[in-house]
Amino acid sequence: MEDIIRANSNNYLIFRIPQLFGNLIRHKTIINFFYKSIQQQQQFNIFDEAYRYVIEINDVKKLVKAYLEFSNQCSIVDLANPYRYKVFDIVKILEQLLEKKAVYRILEKEDKYKLDFSEMKDFIKTHSIHMPFGPDYLFNKLKEKIT
Repeated sequence: MEDIIRANSNNYLIFRIPQLFGNLIRHKTIINFFYKSIQQQQQFNIFDEAYRYVIEINDVKKLVKAYLEFSNQCSIVDLANPYRYKVFDIVKILEQLLEKKAVYRILEKEDKYKLDFSEMKDFIKTHSIHMPFGPDYLFNKLKEKIT
């Protein structure tokens, strides 16, 4: 899809967004799946070597708005908290915030990838955009949603 856009347009911004989350309602995202499963005490599987990048929807809106205002044409940008979470740690964060133990099985399987956030980091720094990214990002954002 990106190739089609690049080939047929001379003015585009393509945003790659990994694990998006917002209100914890019925959406088919990993965060909402874990949230619902823990709330309802439903068993699920976790890959022991699985990692995810996350971003909250309001932070996506903030960044996209800034890109539309300030960025160069014809860019492809990965948008997310640059901190990569182990999926097991995402579940632990939700358990802590919900004060409930999840029911899960750990499977020996790898599912990880790395993204390049250099363009986004440079953009944020250049335009002095406050983004609370870092290891505590997911906990703090989910805490706002749950409490």
